Amino acid sequence: MLDFLPKSLLKVNLSMCPKIRTLDANMEVLKDLRVLDISKCHRLRSLPKGIENLSSLQELNAEECECLEIIESLPQHLSKLNLRGCRQLKWLGASISMLTELTLLDVSECPHLNPLPVETTSIEF
Repeated sequence: MLDFLPKSLLKVNLSMCPKIRTLDANMEVLKDLRVLDISKCHRLRSLPKGIENLSSLQELNAEECECLEIIESLPQHLSKLNLRGCRQLKWLGASISMLTELTLLDVSECPHLNPLPVETTSIEF
């Protein structure tokens, strides 16, 4: 799906694409990507494998991705993570506690989310 995109992209906005169920695993070739907006992709079930390899990614907006259940891993330099309204989200992987640059985390309206690790102390809720 993303093979045709220039590798130098800084921002990708796929918000409000109701038919998207998965994202291309090749997304990790977008090494310069800083912002990924996948908000309101209501059928999206998971983040792409290898998303943790997007070393420049600073902002991930997955607001109202209602079918998103589990987030296994996240890029290390993420500073903003919006998961508001991910109603099926149950678990954030252990990588959440490794995000030392994370300053904003919105997990409101995620009624099934398991408690966050205690180590997430530098985050603004």
